[in-house]
Amino acid sequence: MNNSDNEMGPFGRSFVGDFPTFGSLLLLLSTFFLSALFSLGNLIPFLILFIISSSSVVYISFNFIEPHFNSKPSNKLVPIKKNKLSFDFLKETFTSGSERPKKIITFSDAIKNFFKNWANFTGRASRSEHNWPILFFSLLQIPLSIISIVLGILLVISEDSEFLFYVFLSIYLIYQFLHFLFFIFLIIPSTTILIRRLHDIGYSGWYYLFYVVIYLFALIISLLISEYLFILIYILFSIPLCLILILPGENQDNKYGSIPNNKLNLFPTSSSIKEVWDFSGSNLSRLFQYKLVFTQGSDSHGLNRKGPIIGNWESESKLKTWLKVGIVFLITNISLYLVLAISLLMIFGGFIDSDSSLYGFNIIISSFFFTSIILVTLYMENKFIYFHNLFSIPNIPKSILLIILVSIIDAILVILWILFYDFVFPPPPDLGYEQVAETTFGLILIFISLTITAPIFEEILFRGYLLDKIRSVCSDNFAILSTGFLFGIMHWNIFFWSDFLQVGSATIGGFLYAWLRIKTGSLWPSIICHALWNGTIFFLVFI
Repeated sequence: MNNSDNEMGPFGRSFVGDFPTFGSLLLLLSTFFLSALFSLGNLIPFLILFIISSSSVVYISFNFIEPHFNSKPSNKLVPIKKNKLSFDFLKETFTSGSERPKKIITFSDAIKNFFKNWANFTGRASRSEHNWPILFFSLLQIPLSIISIVLGILLVISEDSEFLFYVFLSIYLIYQFLHFLFFIFLIIPSTTILIRRLHDIGYSGWYYLFYVVIYLFALIISLLISEYLFILIYILFSIPLCLILILPGENQDNKYGSIPNNKLNLFPTSSSIKEVWDFSGSNLSRLFQYKLVFTQGSDSHGLNRKGPIIGNWESESKLKTWLKVGIVFLITNISLYLVLAISLLMIFGGFIDSDSSLYGFNIIISSFFFTSIILVTLYMENKFIYFHNLFSIPNIPKSILLIILVSIIDAILVILWILFYDFVFPPPPDLGYEQVAETTFGLILIFISLTITAPIFEEILFRGYLLDKIRSVCSDNFAILSTGFLFGIMHWNIFFWSDFLQVGSATIGGFLYAWLRIKTGSLWPSIICHALWNGTIFFLVFI
């Protein structure tokens, strides 16, 4: 007999060990989903199918499948490793071994490690290192909830005064938005520490991804069938997370690292708290990694550079870079709709009684959000020196010629896009600018918005941070295309979802302004070009 016949693959190895093995549990889980699928949402047929199929799986696995794979000659050469999903294993390992640290990590050190190892997908984390942050953020949720309740009570009390009501409502909405961002901020470090906890138990972090996918699929299917089944699924899938809380780690070094020492990590492998956007680790980033090291004005990897690299960008994986880009872009779009929601509340409350006042209010609130996003981004990335370099004075004669060239090309391409759009798509909806422009004050506000605030803030974000961030791991051409499409998507209005006229125009401008920024090495030409274009549109439409 060939020796290769006795070598088992992943399927066979999943049935080796004490009953129930991992393979048997997967088969049993599949009977649940198949029963739910074929019962078509009826509870009685589901129960009948599940009882018959699950009983059959248990009988066949216990009497035929597991004995077959456990009797393989290759398993007689070495002791059969006891399955970590068996109940005997769970009973034996609820207490830590003698090689584990005798003391748990302190509360403060656990919280510090949580943030210091923000991006650390490697290594191991003990129970105390994993559970202290859970307790901390659970306790933190109490005062945050109390603040939310107090704001809600103030809303009810202030209903008699429209001014106070909408002031408290605005505060409440901003607070809920910041509350939401806070928990979005915790997603990545919570995931990394859970993966390190799995490593300590002896499992790969990829099991967590598998768990999340199955969990979401099960929730969706159960919600379509019955709300009671939804609750049952939620309870059942909470059990693995509870086991992670209480199971001790392996009593020896494993392939994921040495036994945790339950001490503060003074030399974390990931970023510090000031660099909290370090979203990747060596395990995960190997699938996406393409590290580049740049020097000013050159590329050591031979990528085609149309202009110098502004600032010093650390070498990092594409996954990490695109996570940062995606979060900044997402928060920017959310802030725009939050401004719209606050404005609508002001209108319905009668606090703002004219279109021009509303538009002015939008400019102020939008400027506040954009400024906050820019400052937070620069702080997180420690790029204030880079921000200063963005506004360096370029070669003026060259910049003037390029601004004229880009403006002409932009006009030609946008005209062609408008002709194509009118031929293919229905007429765009009225966005309400005519009502604002009925007064001189409204015209001034539109002019300020189009030619000053929009060019400055949009260029800093899209032709500044986002463009250079993508350039740090990709070619210039790819960075130009990416930021151009992102710029166009930001101009898409969800309330007029079928209108793509402004999306296309903005995308064309995004391509050209990004190219101009790279060629001149400064943000001023793209800001001027953007302002000239918007100013031209203003005079053509409103004057």
